[in-house]
Amino acid sequence: MLHDDPSMWHSRFILPEHRDSMLQQDKESRRKVMPVLDEQEKEDIGQKLAMSLKLGREITIRIFGEFEDRALTGTVLHMDQQTRQAKISIGIDDWERVPFSVILGAED
Repeated sequence: MLHDDPSMWHSRFILPEHRDSMLQQDKESRRKVMPVLDEQEKEDIGQKLAMSLKLGREITIRIFGEFEDRALTGTVLHMDQQTRQAKISIGIDDWERVPFSVILGAED
């Protein structure tokens, strides 16, 4: 005799295509939107970058990431207004170019 138990129709097996789709949806749900900084915050970041460049001081900048922000600590070597990027020294013979548009904050 068949029971009217709804759980008997549920399977614990997931097709690989469905699993991939669920994982992709989960990842997309964690995607962040770039916050909009006000002029005061942008000016503060610019001043701290300029001081690091001028004085050779180490600075920590917070960089926007679609899923997770990251911190980068180093010394500003160059600020290019044309490409709107800062070149940050992060070690001996190691540097990274960071677009101004993804910098969320700066601490000296």
